[in-house]
Amino acid sequence: LCRGRLPGCVMAIDGLVVETRQPFPEEVEGNVVAFRNRKGFWGVIVLAGCDSRGKFIMFTQKCSGGTNDCTAWEVTEVYDAIVNQGLLPDQFYIVGDEAFVATEQVLTPWSGTHLNVWRDSFNYHLSAQRQVIERAFGMMIARFGVLWRPLRTAFSRWSLILVVCAKVHNMLVKRNILPTALY
Repeated sequence: LCRGRLPGCVMAIDGLVVETRQPFPEEVEGNVVAFRNRKGFWGVIVLAGCDSRGKFIMFTQKCSGGTNDCTAWEVTEVYDAIVNQGLLPDQFYIVGDEAFVATEQVLTPWSGTHLNVWRDSFNYHLSAQRQVIERAFGMMIARFGVLWRPLRTAFSRWSLILVVCAKVHNMLVKRNILPTALY
């Protein structure tokens, strides 16, 4: 899946906070504050993984905007299959940023400064692998104007809107159609 990249990479994962309006208490069982993220706006977390072309191979929106990426990852079926059930063959791995917990098959950067040359080199190459998920999010946002401003639709539609954007994005990636904003 990662042609031209490190052999064995299955997907790069990351979270994206999609800005929304403030949810009404009756929509979220009174837990409105959970949708306020650390940057001070209302939102929901999209946790996604993509291949080397930027095609989403995992996409979920189950958590409120105040949720950490690692927590959003841990409630996915993919996490359960990979980490708990061990269903990913040993030669494959997932790449993530420092928000995720490193395992044998989930690679994250070494923390700290003044790293030795090997750890610094690992972080550099891992960063190059992770950039594909950032590009995928950027392409999806560039393609769909509904994501350029806070979602103001009914709370019950937020997940549907995001999943439809991801599916159409994948169709366009498959057909090699770039967003016009990126030309």
